[in-house]
Amino acid sequence: MTMHKYIPSIDGLRALAVLSVILFHGFPKVFPGGFIGVDVFFVISGYLITQIIVDKATSNQFSFVDFYSRRIRRIFPALILVFMAVYGLGWFVMLPNEFMQLGKHIAAGAAFISNWVYWLEAGYFDELAELKPLLNLWSLGVEEQFYIFWPCIILLALRLRLNLRKVLIGIIAASFLINVLFVKTNPSATFYLPFARTWELGLGGLLAIYPARLKDIKINSLIAILGLVGILSPIFYLSPKSVFPGWSALPPVLGAVLFLATVKSDAWPIKIFSNRWMVAIGLISYPLYLWHWPVLSLGRLMKGSSLSQYETVWLLLISLFLAFISYALIEKRVRKLQQKTVVVLCLLMAVIGFQGWNTLHREGLEYRLRKYITVSDDQRRDFEKWEKKGMLPVGNCQPGFIYPEAHVCATSNASLGADIAVFGDSHAFSSYWGIAKAYENQHVTRLIGQGACLPFLDAGQFGIYPNCQENINQQIQWIADNPTIKTVFIFHRYPQGLNTSNTKDFELSIQKTFNRFLSAKKQVIYAYSVPELGHDPRLCVGELPLGRNKPSNTCSVSLVDESERQRIYRSSIKNIQSENPDIKFFDPSTFMCPNGLCGAVIDGKVMFTDTNHLSESGSNIQGLAIKKQFPLN
Repeated sequence: MTMHKYIPSIDGLRALAVLSVILFHGFPKVFPGGFIGVDVFFVISGYLITQIIVDKATSNQFSFVDFYSRRIRRIFPALILVFMAVYGLGWFVMLPNEFMQLGKHIAAGAAFISNWVYWLEAGYFDELAELKPLLNLWSLGVEEQFYIFWPCIILLALRLRLNLRKVLIGIIAASFLINVLFVKTNPSATFYLPFARTWELGLGGLLAIYPARLKDIKINSLIAILGLVGILSPIFYLSPKSVFPGWSALPPVLGAVLFLATVKSDAWPIKIFSNRWMVAIGLISYPLYLWHWPVLSLGRLMKGSSLSQYETVWLLLISLFLAFISYALIEKRVRKLQQKTVVVLCLLMAVIGFQGWNTLHREGLEYRLRKYITVSDDQRRDFEKWEKKGMLPVGNCQPGFIYPEAHVCATSNASLGADIAVFGDSHAFSSYWGIAKAYENQHVTRLIGQGACLPFLDAGQFGIYPNCQENINQQIQWIADNPTIKTVFIFHRYPQGLNTSNTKDFELSIQKTFNRFLSAKKQVIYAYSVPELGHDPRLCVGELPLGRNKPSNTCSVSLVDESERQRIYRSSIKNIQSENPDIKFFDPSTFMCPNGLCGAVIDGKVMFTDTNHLSESGSNIQGLAIKKQFPLN
């Protein structure tokens, strides 16, 4: 077995990777592409892990028990400490829905499936991502899943006497192909899931098996410089708006590969990265990566608004201190302990994971805060889940409203045929109750649609789920063909993926849908997307948990600012409106934004149940406003 000598410059490269990530998170305007540090970490991990696997396998000394024991002793100690600290602070400062989400993320993190959970939630670069203290664990999930299948592939290839280089090249090529083919149509999946990231770790592994053997110092220096250019330049020219990973990930990944190809040489860039300060940061890069995001996220959570540069610097210094303590007092010592320590670490992780699941299952353990937060019964009801209020009737009606976890059958009078259809995504669901109540004396209202799907013909590209287009098209056909349905209300959230390149497709889908309904003699009332609050409305009701501050916008958003945020969407709808005089349009900002401010609470009524969905009270107020504008006698 080949014994590998410690190479300080690899820790220096780790330092560059972690610094780029934390500077991006702390100062995104200055380092807009710093997130590529994660890709550098992937290459390093693939390089080092593949060396270990191949060397031990070729000498018949590879043991899965030993391999995973080392991984556990390396990864678990600092991670357990971070989980305990974040959960402990969250107990005192988080509102129930925030703590419930934290519980889910802890359970996912303990099971190393965070990347899958965040993919389902989507939006690494969304503003609300700043309030997910464990969001950075997605990359740890990718690595751990890589550690599961990568040893099996290498061992199987060696046992079958396959050409290992060709096997790895095939896997790398397939993963890269998935990455570039799906990055535009499924950006969240390609960002979070291992299928589209394996090529990055795999390239590091390929280099480990077939290292460069150049000895000329000048050539190695040139190669190392090219590698650093590939890593450093994207930090400044990429941004969260870039199509990533895709082809954009190639420069930093190849840059890391080129740099690693020269780490055993005497090239002068290697000497720079071997200095003690870079090595010191590299040694604590793992706990520093774990700590920095929770510290920044919880700091913003406590403040209730964006952090100043001064505050950011202090929080990053705190992260640095916590990382050093974690490394020196825990991680460094645990690594030297015997394998029986692994059992203790696994039990601790299992207990933490269970507690996260328990917190999720028990909806954020609201009893924690009863002595701090006093909320009226009416307001408390607006924060309760629809199913707890008996307002999520589950059945097998066709068509119904499709949630990922339920098929909802909601009709204001099940014994009579509905003449009103409320159609759309989850915003239609929250709007349905107000419509049903407002028109209940003269009409029967039925809910139809699917969560996270745009309610227009052939608009699947704007939905999250693969079956969006098929289901929505069928539902539109059913509404058009049903003679009892006279009026169709359409509600949906403005498309998050709408941009100047796909507005024509968006408008075409709407026009086709309107034409289909009009040809079927339906009256169509389209509601503009509601102005969104953007933060938890519970921050605006009652007392706050210890140390928390209300949002800096005093629990209301400017209609001008919100209209600008939805500018592309609203511009498209106005184009459609001007071309469709037979379609009626309703703008919820007329009742939600008096005096140009859209508030979380209006006349003591909570308008939202979360950042963007109407509460029961908000739905009822909207229903009355719609009925006033459209009596439907």
